[in-house]
Amino acid sequence: PTLTPEKIITTIKNKKTGEIYETEEALKAANIPDEDETSIVHGDYRLDNMVFNAANNVMGVLDWELSTLGHPIADFNYHCISWRNIPDLANEKFCNENGIPTEKEYRNMYSEITGKNLDEHWEFYTIFNFFKLIMYITILNIKIL
Repeated sequence: PTLTPEKIITTIKNKKTGEIYETEEALKAANIPDEDETSIVHGDYRLDNMVFNAANNVMGVLDWELSTLGHPIADFNYHCISWRNIPDLANEKFCNENGIPTEKEYRNMYSEITGKNLDEHWEFYTIFNFFKLIMYITILNIKIL
């Protein structure tokens, strides 16, 4: 089956546990990148786990309890999911007016600093990270019940 971030978002919103199995199967069949790189990753790297000073410089990154060994692009992609699930960040005008880079601009900054090409497998990592979010939500729902 074709797996898109939109299908995964629908799965999350509907909380259909049957859909999670389908998503897992589709992820297994996805075009998994051949390259492999392992580093220490945060695991929950996102804007609300960052501390900024008055000049908007990052002063610290919080909540390292999910840190592990993993792929650095997958971790950065998880951070960029904010541009996919916060409507204002998907609006280029909003970003420009508020001094926030668009997702593409942010990705380009990351590529320039690290020398990594993000374009080739970006959607795979997005799908992978939405799947991760489905698992987090499912586990939280089980713990709450």
